[in-house]
Amino acid sequence: MRDIRFRAWNGSRMLFNGKGGYCDFEIRGGAIFEYSSSGFDCLEKDYPLEQFAGLQDKNGVDIYEGDMFRIAGDVVIVAWNDETCAFSCKYPDDDKPYCDHFFGAGLAEVIGNIHQHPELIGGDS
Repeated sequence: MRDIRFRAWNGSRMLFNGKGGYCDFEIRGGAIFEYSSSGFDCLEKDYPLEQFAGLQDKNGVDIYEGDMFRIAGDVVIVAWNDETCAFSCKYPDDDKPYCDHFFGAGLAEVIGNIHQHPELIGGDS
């Protein structure tokens, strides 16, 4: 069975849903509800949601949408490709895919993500 998991960026840290039974938030009716520090209150939030690609890099790190790799000297971002209905890589400065499908994940290394390491793609840190 396919492992369907998500993560969300709350502006200061990555939240995970469904990884090893640990859960920072849940999704109800298309909305994200983050658990409060008391663990009882669910506060509706508008966070970017990123899906687990079902793959790991060469170090065993789970790969999600928004993760970044360095391939042949280029930094590319993991993204969903609507045309191929698959995860692929794209250049950070445009929507042009680097590749149509996401092959060779086990040979690549996650170097960051678009939220916590924007300087890797020319953004503000």
